[in-house]
Amino acid sequence: MANNVKVKNVKIKLDGKDHELIYDMNAMCEIEDKFGDVEIAFNNLGNSNKVFNSLRFLLWAGLLHEDEKLTIRDVGKMVNFLEVDKVEQLVESLTNAIEPGIKNEIEKK
Repeated sequence: MANNVKVKNVKIKLDGKDHELIYDMNAMCEIEDKFGDVEIAFNNLGNSNKVFNSLRFLLWAGLLHEDEKLTIRDVGKMVNFLEVDKVEQLVESLTNAIEPGIKNEIEKK
């Protein structure tokens, strides 16, 4: 699976500030350490029982390049869930950043 993952940088706005999601080697390792597989992490975005934990973690991993001391809780404070369309945009941004490789892998199965 990991060989098929393709990533691209995606610009997002959190807490009124511009950020860029970058899923470099460190971010991908964090995701694998937490979920065991990148595909599982993204499948959790569609699971209503795990969507918030997964969303927060994936955002955190993609923002680590900006500040290695950034915590998952810091990222949680950046997201305003009162704006439902904002959450949908975040999920879309995440999937745009990593999904091409995952989508190709799922289609092979």
